Parts: sequence; C-alpha cells; structure tokens
Amino acid sequence: MKNHSLNTLKCPLCQSAELDRLFQADDYIALDPFVVHRCAHCDLAITDLGLINKNISDYYGGGYYGQRKFLVESIINYVRVGIISRFKYLTPALSLLDVGCGNGTFLMSMRKRGWQSFGTEIAPSNHMRQCAGEFIKKGDFRKSDFSGNSFDVITMWHSLEHVEDPLGYLIEAERVLKDGGVLIAEIPNFRSWQARIFRENWFHLDVPRHLFHFSPKSISILFRKAGLENIRIRRSSLIYGFFGCLQSALNVFSVRKNLFFDFLNNKVSLGGMYKDNRKDLFINIILFIPALIVSIALFLAETSMGRSGIILVLGHKSVK
Repeated sequence: MKNHSLNTLKCPLCQSAELDRLFQADDYIALDPFVVHRCAHCDLAITDLGLINKNISDYYGGGYYGQRKFLVESIINYVRVGIISRFKYLTPALSLLDVGCGNGTFLMSMRKRGWQSFGTEIAPSNHMRQCAGEFIKKGDFRKSDFSGNSFDVITMWHSLEHVEDPLGYLIEAERVLKDGGVLIAEIPNFRSWQARIFRENWFHLDVPRHLFHFSPKSISILFRKAGLENIRIRRSSLIYGFFGCLQSALNVFSVRKNLFFDFLNNKVSLGGMYKDNRKDLFINIILFIPALIVSIALFLAETSMGRSGIILVLGHKSVK
C-alpha cells in the first residue's frame, strides 16, 4: 500500500479500479487544490496528489506545527491516558509504543504511571518536550528497528491517516507487538455525519496531510490485512469529535479555514488574526454561539446513531 497515485486508477488497499470522484478540497495552509476519491469496493477514501507536483513533506512546514495551549494539551492527554486505563486487562503497567507521538506528552504521562513507554515521530526535534527526547526515535516507524515481540500496547493517535503506507505501518506494529498485544488507533471517521455534511470544509479532512480517509469498513480490512484479529471499533474522543463539528461549521463561513484551531495551537494570536484575518475573526466571533449550538446537536445525533466523527480501533496480535 505505497504512495497512492491515482494515475494507476486502482485502490491501494484492495486494487479495485472502481474509484469515484467525490469533491475537491483545498489545503487550508497552502491553498493548493486536491481531489478526494473513494473506492466503491473497500470504502477507502484517498487524497489525490496528482494535481500538485510537490513532495508531501512540503506541506509540513512552519505553518503546520504548533504548541497546544496548556489547558487544551492537558485535557487531550487526560482523555488518552483515560482510554488506556479503561482496559483493565492492560494493568498493571506494561510496555507501550506511541507511534506519531507528537511532543511526547502522552508517553511521558504513561511513564509517570509506571509504563515502559517509547515513541516515534517525524516532526522536528524542537516540537518535542525536552524531557521526552531520549524516549523518542526520530523518523519513519517502519525503519525504527524495534525488536520483535517488544510491546504490550501500541497507540496511534491521529497518525495513521498521515502516512503513505498505512498497511506497512500496521504490519510493522504487528511484528513488534507481543503475542496477545493490542494496537489502538484513533482516526477520523469518513462515514461520520460531520464528514458527509461539511465535505471540503470538514476539519478532519486536512488535505493533503491526511492522505487516507478511513471508514469502519476500510479500517477493518486494513487491520485484517496486517494480520491483526479480534478487531473492535468504538466511537471515541468527545474532544476531537465535538471540535470537528464546531470548527467545520465555522469553516463554512470563513475564507481562512481552521482559525479557531490555529489559535488553540498557538499558531496565531488575537493580534495576528486582527491584523491579517480581520473579517474572518469577526465572522468567527459573531457565529461562534450559533455554531456551538448546531455542533452540540450534530455531535449528539451522530454519536447516538453510531456515526461519530472519531473512532477508536482496536486489534490484537494472535497468540502463537
């Protein structure tokens, strides 16, 4: 499942030629256009990079990485630690690998709880917490050279949709998991109501950095192809799910997309927004309460109907 050029006219997951063009969406940073296609056979949606003659790494420049505000960072980390804590069979503390670990906050929190935690990350070193650096391997997870049967748990928090070879990542995860170990991946749900309603304005679309857009069907096929079993899919992340609704609703009326998100990640200040995006700043302020009300209703409805914007996928390595 390598780079997914649609010039081959085949789905990289199932090799089907039945690829339907859905819509065009622009990168909210560079404003370059991309087309999203979906495979009619396995339901995998794909960002077509054929429109742009650039390397995907070009879209991870200085405008992409930020540092979440302390409260936002704390809440997200608290929720992720809580997810692991929910699975009672994962206690006492075990070994954990966080693939795409960002600044290392989650793995350090797990270390404080007694877990032997490590991470991999492709972001620049200055994006990581200084105290976490010694526990993080830089670069592609597939080339990290972890020994086989090393970890009880592997987590991928919003990282799988970014990689050019998600099947390769899952195959490597299966290799380094211990027998009976569990892979936990949190990803946006392309079959959610918010994805269908907001389409090119959907916050979690994030083309072209999100190369693939998974549904429960396509992610289950991917996990099975990697040799994982006992696959379970759960609705997940009140924070990311609800925020996806809110930011997407604001995006509908804004020229500068994801403005509120960038503010929460310290990418822009109020002064900067007033100077460079004054009209969109006022639109976001005026429409914030109406968008909040609509988002609450949509979030509750899609969650209750099993179409939540974020899903948690669990797969286990077989016991040999």
